[in-house]
Amino acid sequence: MDSTVPPPCTLTSLELSILGSSDPPLDPCLLYDEGPAAAGDTDDGGAAPAAASQVVTLIQVTPNICKNHRDGAVAAVSALNAANGEEGISVGAASGGSNSNVQFRLVSAVAGNSNALPSQEYAVRHERVLSDLLAAHASGAAYIIGSCSFAAESDKAPALAARRIVLAQIGPPGFYQSDTAHAYTFGMHVDSDTYPLAAVRELNLRVVAESESSDPADQPVRVVYRDRSEFFYSTCRSAIDEATSQGFDVTAIEYNPEADDDGNGQLNFEDVAFLQGLADQACPPPDDESSIAEPGPALFACVLSELEANTLLDRWGANGCRPAAVWLTTATWGWASSNQDRLPHLLGGGQWHHAMSYADEYFESGQALLDHTADLFGYAGDYNTVVSYAIPMVFAQNLQATFRLDDSPDVLATLATDEGYDRLVQTMVRLDVDTIYGPVRFNQYQRNSGRGGAATQWDSSGKANQLVAPLDQAEVSMTMPAPSGELCAAGSYLDEALLAIGSPLLESNCSPCPAGTYTDVPNHDMTCLLCPNGSTSGLGATSCDTGDGGTGTTNTALIAGLVGGIGGAIILLLAYLIYRSHKLTAHMAALEKEGRSVPQRVSSVARLQASFKPISVVADKELEKSAANE
Repeated sequence: MDSTVPPPCTLTSLELSILGSSDPPLDPCLLYDEGPAAAGDTDDGGAAPAAASQVVTLIQVTPNICKNHRDGAVAAVSALNAANGEEGISVGAASGGSNSNVQFRLVSAVAGNSNALPSQEYAVRHERVLSDLLAAHASGAAYIIGSCSFAAESDKAPALAARRIVLAQIGPPGFYQSDTAHAYTFGMHVDSDTYPLAAVRELNLRVVAESESSDPADQPVRVVYRDRSEFFYSTCRSAIDEATSQGFDVTAIEYNPEADDDGNGQLNFEDVAFLQGLADQACPPPDDESSIAEPGPALFACVLSELEANTLLDRWGANGCRPAAVWLTTATWGWASSNQDRLPHLLGGGQWHHAMSYADEYFESGQALLDHTADLFGYAGDYNTVVSYAIPMVFAQNLQATFRLDDSPDVLATLATDEGYDRLVQTMVRLDVDTIYGPVRFNQYQRNSGRGGAATQWDSSGKANQLVAPLDQAEVSMTMPAPSGELCAAGSYLDEALLAIGSPLLESNCSPCPAGTYTDVPNHDMTCLLCPNGSTSGLGATSCDTGDGGTGTTNTALIAGLVGGIGGAIILLLAYLIYRSHKLTAHMAALEKEGRSVPQRVSSVARLQASFKPISVVADKELEKSAANE
């Protein structure tokens, strides 16, 4: 084994991935050496004996944390090498002969524990390990499998020095448009700037085209976003640009999470008061507390932490905000698993979704692949596993496309010269293939433009995150506007008590008008109208009866006013008790109808009870008022 090649790792990929900041920095180690050795390799330590087929080596270096970004490639190499009776893929015009078959060797190293190393020190290690592996496998190394986004930049310089294609696993467009990008930099991830676009376009279709107003300028769009990471910045800027191009009323609310704008000693991303201020800019409380402005805004937020996401959502609820839609970066992340009560109807986006039907000749779907890798590695993979599996498949198709007209091509001899390798680069630029990850082709910046991102929306229960775009892959249509953006029906009103107890922001939160009140038109009013003197109404009334055959109760406030004094106070207290009972009953019924679990219903009702003023407080207040009037 060449001295520059690191020794084998003593931990599995999964075990490596959980090393933390208190663990050792970890010396570089070789995690995988899969497939046969290539003729002429100076390192044949872990590989099988050289095969009759030509062997092309794939190199990858990752930090310890990126298990999904490397483990999918193991499954891909195994499948490719097993093709054609264990002889590998066929390359060239000739259908037979040993030199028309290509197998792959995967050499995958871990450069260190990135949780225990300063970023710059890790970057230096990564570049050195990758450069050493490329030199050790110079005769057969054809491609570099990109690292995860944390370390992706460290792949660029070694790839350029070795003149080898690197297929990166990073989404933001700036990576491919920066000064460090070069002719060998390609990107497998679809553009993360496409994540929110389906929501903006659906907003135009559903909220504007199907509403009474045909002017997009009547629809507010408010966008809150971090400016310190290109992902957060560019993803939300794409929503801003698209909404602006559609003619919406757009407000961009940009903030530096690492600054301390109010000078209170807390960084912005940890400062609840600061974050509440951002929420107020996006959706302030109404000037007139009796009604909510129409139409409700579409809200987009590119945030990182649970505190940021939850503070925005809670503040919008407290403000009585009735959004047409809410799109969050965190909606497709781990945040969702601990915030199910907040999820109904939330929109999000990502690279891939398990409902996508894309397949290849080895697996019928991405989910089937994940089931397979779960058995191999002992953990449930994610979209990064699908991406890292698809990368060697793209390399295989690049070889086949490059040599498609050659009889019995000598692949390794072609790779050995700069002119020969440039054939692979030029073919890669023009490549247009189907993979288990979806269509793959490269735009002018050499990043995948085969499809847009996977747009998702949580269902009304908050239990299923459903694929809503691309349209040819969607499970369901997008719900737009969300129930919160719809007017309450006549006979109901926007229930402020429900807003205050933490109901999902995007639910309707409408309640039937109490007896003695009514609404006669669809509305977002926060109170119902009192029945005129001498008239009555029942629960959920759209009008009041004058008494001829009418049902319901008379107007309690009017009776209390007529009785006056202590008697009136007692009537108001009784009415308050009846009102509380009605609210609790109606709220429990609504939760049951939504399919909430028993613990969720009990918790929600308890929060509603806590939001009521204690009867003793109400009694003292009313008796004080009556005594003052005696």
